[in-house]
This record gives sequence, structure tokens and C-alpha cells, in this order.
Amino acid sequence: MSQESAGPQYNLVYNKALEHVKKLDSLTERANSLYEVSNDHAEFRTLDMVRGIQKKAQLHLRELNQNFNATPELLQPKEVDYDLLRNSVAQSYHYIQSAKHYYKTLIENSDLTIDSSVANELIIYASYLEVLSEAIDLETSLRYFDFLVGSTEKNYEQFPELLKASKDVMEAKITLINTFTNDTILSKKIDFFIKKGGFKFDFSTGFFYNNIREKSYYLEDSGDGRNQILEENGNNFDIAIGALAHFSYQFKAGIRGGLNAGAAVSPLDGITRYLFGAGVLIGREQLIGINVGASLARIDVLSNSVESENGNLYVPAEFTSAPTYKKSEWGIYFGLTYNLTRERKK
Repeated sequence: MSQESAGPQYNLVYNKALEHVKKLDSLTERANSLYEVSNDHAEFRTLDMVRGIQKKAQLHLRELNQNFNATPELLQPKEVDYDLLRNSVAQSYHYIQSAKHYYKTLIENSDLTIDSSVANELIIYASYLEVLSEAIDLETSLRYFDFLVGSTEKNYEQFPELLKASKDVMEAKITLINTFTNDTILSKKIDFFIKKGGFKFDFSTGFFYNNIREKSYYLEDSGDGRNQILEENGNNFDIAIGALAHFSYQFKAGIRGGLNAGAAVSPLDGITRYLFGAGVLIGREQLIGINVGASLARIDVLSNSVESENGNLYVPAEFTSAPTYKKSEWGIYFGLTYNLTRERKK
């Protein structure tokens, strides 16, 4: 390249790039303008105001379509091809970047001296483009364009039927995003609980008081050739650990009641108690159960061969222990339990 053959022709690329800068600046101005209008009286917005914003957005897009595609207004189609216009926005950005690279390459690869007027002109073009495009970002420009397109659409939707929760608890995740600034306005989880109605099946576990106790006995010589059976001192109650299955009806969001059945094992004697009763479950997501009913267990009881006299029990002297046999005994229980399998739908 020589100085004589270079020169004024280099301003063609600069002028074209400048046109694309103006196009993208116009997009930014229109998006900012619509954003300001849309924020006016946001708390008291009416349907007519929403429709007015939609019309303004449509007008901005038609004018942008004319600017980017350089089509005479009379030849403009009634409907704007948003996909094509979006591509034009991206092409303008890339043209500017290519123009900057073009001048940079010319400066780096030329044999012009530093005091050359052509070199100076190339540097001026390159620096101007750098300054003018400094605030231009492709992601931001496309986001502004999408904001304008989104403003032309309905910002509400009518569902043909209500959404019904299939579980007791439904978790809804709500995220509100400002599509103009790309900022997250709100990110929140909201729980919805079934208010009332319907039969439910739940499990719970906890502690159970019951009055079934396997007694211990010892023998004492009564002096008449017999041994008297005496009861060892011990507790008159038992505490067991177990679980219940609940079949209940939900009266309101935090209360349900019905029948239950389950089993509990005593850490004191290792015997299983079978539980049958009723109770209430209190709570919305975490349930506390209050239960009462009958308990059943097989325990050792005194044999019918034991002799009773004046309220005392005797066995022949040759017996070394009190004779017993297994028998199913009924009692009562009271239980405090906690829900195990509360289901949540997300």
C-alpha cells in the first residue's frame, strides 16, 4: 500500500459504521423511552394504559424496522418480522466491530510513516469508532429489542381452569425479572395448603404411655408347707416407642382427625404393644399427633393353678418360681407423635 493509492476511500467504512451506531443508539433511546412510560403510575395501571404501552411499542418497532432495513415507509409491510429485525440489530453490532478491526489491521500492517496524513486519518477513524461504540453491547441491545417486542404482547393470561394441588402442601417458586434492566425484582417461595375436605392417610412416630405391664413375682415360705406368691415392686405403667398409621378427615388446613392403628415396642421389657384408637393431627406442614385408644400385648400372667386364700396367692412348697403362661392383655394408651411422610408438591 502506498500513500498515493490510499486516502479518502477509507471514510466509506467509517461512514457506514457510523450509520449502524446511530441505529443502535436509536434502539436504546426508544427502549428507554418506553421503559419510562411503562413505569409511570405502575401502581394504578389500567387496562387502557397497558394497551397504550402496547401500541407505543408496536410503533417503535415499525420505525426501527424502517431504520434498520432502509425500506421506504410506503413499502413497509403491515406486520414487522421480529426475527429478521432482531438479526439486523445483531448485524449492526458486528459491522461496527468489523470496522474497528478493519482500521486496526490497516494501521498495523501499513508501511505508512507516523506523520503520514493517511495514517493520521486511519487513526482518527479508529479512535472515533472506539469512542462511539464504547457504550454499545450486543447482549444489552438484544435485551432492549426483546423488551420492545415483549411490550407488544399480552402481559396476562387467562387459564381455562384453576390449578389444583394434588398434595397437602404445594410450593410455588416465583421469580420476577425486569426484562429491561435484567435485574431480579423478586425471588420467593410460597406455600399453599389445602384448606379442608377429603380423607387423608398419614404416618407418624412417637412415644406411647400404656398401662400394660408384665409383673414379676417371688416366693416366700408361709410356714404351712406352702410358698406365698408376692409381687415385686415396679412401675404400674410403661413407655413404648412406635408408629401409627392414620386414616383421617381434614376439617381445616391445620386440623384433621380420625382413626389410627400401629405398634410400639417397650424398651423396658422388649414386648410389642399393638395400638388401636383415634386421634387428631395438628399442623399445616409439620404435623403433631395426639392419640388415645386401646393397647394389646401378650404378656406372662399367673397360672390358674395358683391357690387363692383370703386375697393371698399360694403354691406348693416344691415350686421354686411362680407358675405363669402367655396371655393377651388389653389396656389403654396415650401417644404423642410426629408426622413422618408429609408430602409436598413443587
